[in-house]
Formats: sequence, structure tokens, C-alpha cells
Amino acid sequence: MHGHKPGAADDVEAAAAARVKRPRVLRKRGRRFAFLIEECQLHSHIAGPDATTTQLEYLIELAGLPQVCLGVIATRAPRPLWSMESFTVYDDV
Repeated sequence: MHGHKPGAADDVEAAAAARVKRPRVLRKRGRRFAFLIEECQLHSHIAGPDATTTQLEYLIELAGLPQVCLGVIATRAPRPLWSMESFTVYDDV
């Protein structure tokens, strides 16, 4: 197969397995999760309408869990700094 890298199939399988486990972690009791997203990201149309709808429904579902806090930064909120993309995990366990 042209362009095939050794171990690529294993990487795909590992990534798929991680995606399956991810929702379980968010539903575990005894941990807390806080997510902060900018409102403008909720309006972006990078994916098609069906995928966007599915993603928004998933956010709503997660926000309803007692261990999950979802915050949205309003587009019109005053800001002292430019927005920066980041993903930070804090774990004191």
C-alpha cells in the first residue's frame, strides 16, 4: 500500500479505542470536569449540519451531568487579552 507507515493501523486502532473510553471517563462519579468554550465556536460551521447538531447535542448531554460544568464565554464579553487555544488538565489525584 503506497504511503503506508509501519504501525499506522495500530495507531488508528488505538485512537478508536481511546475515543470509545473517553465518554466513560466523563461519566465517572467522584471526579469533576470543567469546560470553557467561546460562544463563537458554537456558531462555527466547520462540520456539516448533521455533525454540528450531533456535537451540540453531546455538549448539552454532558452539561447535564452533575460532575460536569460547561461555561460559555459570550462573544460580546469584554476581554483584556486575545483568545488563545488551549487544553489544560488539572488532576490532583
